[in-house]
Amino acid sequence: MSNFQEVELKLRLEDPKAYEQILNDPLITSLRSSETRVKDYETIYYDTEQHDLIQNQLCYRIRKFSKSYTATVKGYGTSQEGLSIRKEWNKKLESETPIIEP
Repeated sequence: MSNFQEVELKLRLEDPKAYEQILNDPLITSLRSSETRVKDYETIYYDTEQHDLIQNQLCYRIRKFSKSYTATVKGYGTSQEGLSIRKEWNKKLESETPIIEP
């Protein structure tokens, strides 16, 4: 099982027009790949009926990408003003069936 730390930053734009300005900024356009890539995946989040995971600041999900499945547990971190830093553990699965073993 892999052990990572996820760092996620969420930004909010006050002016919707700024979105186009940002995307068309020369610095941003220089970073873009010439080919468009689309990744389709399906994610299902799980918890107990009593919401034990979320109450303990944990999350369990299974993500399907192409023909592979990955179980992920996230938690034990901090989140403040759009910046989240938390631990992340991933494990490849044979199917979309949830497992609870490490």
